[in-house]
Amino acid sequence: MSYPLRHTPDRGSEATRNPSAPAGPVISDNRNPRELVQRIIKLKRSLEFKKAIGLFESFEGTQNVFTYTAALSCYAQLKLPQKALEIFREMQRNGIEANQITYNTLINVFAQSGLVNEAFAIFTKMQRNGIEANKITYNTLIKVYAKAGLGVEVLAIYKQMQSKGIEADQITYNTLINAFAQLGLVNEAFAIFTEMQSKGIEADRITYNTFINAFAKEGLVNEAFDIFTDMQSKGIEADRITYTSLIKACAHAGKTKEAFAIFKEMQSKGIEADRIT
Repeated sequence: MSYPLRHTPDRGSEATRNPSAPAGPVISDNRNPRELVQRIIKLKRSLEFKKAIGLFESFEGTQNVFTYTAALSCYAQLKLPQKALEIFREMQRNGIEANQITYNTLINVFAQSGLVNEAFAIFTKMQRNGIEANKITYNTLIKVYAKAGLGVEVLAIYKQMQSKGIEADQITYNTLINAFAQLGLVNEAFAIFTEMQSKGIEADRITYNTFINAFAKEGLVNEAFDIFTDMQSKGIEADRITYTSLIKACAHAGKTKEAFAIFKEMQSKGIEADRIT
């Protein structure tokens, strides 16, 4: 429900009407939507999400698409999908049209909570309302399907992304590789990796760690070390995840000596082992 703003008398205008009235500074109630967005964003950056939402709710009647979107992003961080949906519906009831960022934010709210069907429903609504999906939209959908272990859907979304002429970026490829790796589809993951390289998109530590871990899970020790060698040749520093995955690969293959050698190398690099290592 929207309420009209309470009028705050302007001292300047009062002085104009009544010359005998005391002059003073104009008092601002900070209800400008742009100011509200900036204040919400500032609270978000300080990780004060509940305060940001409280601020949004206290300014009922002044919200616009930007303030609603800023509030939705806070609900995403707090993983409160149902509350986010309520706010989205309130926004629609108030006649405020969602934009691309609003839809992407709401899809992300459901994605972070693992609600695949709800995320896709918002994506469908987005398309039905004539709002074009972008790279962020597709990356988020790929991620939510990947987390749910839905390999067929991951590939379908990626193909739709390609059909729309939207170029994949490093995030897209890393998400795809991780999705197939989690499903044990190493060949499919490697095919995506090859495509990534052919497009001139550089692999990063996340890419290599995903591959090494995937090969480790499948007991493919030689392949894991081949990827590790390629990683080093590109000047990418290994981290604890890299070494832990290599140790895991050696352990699965019964190569105790090699596992210990990797552990020693890890220590020589000043990388501390954790409980998993």
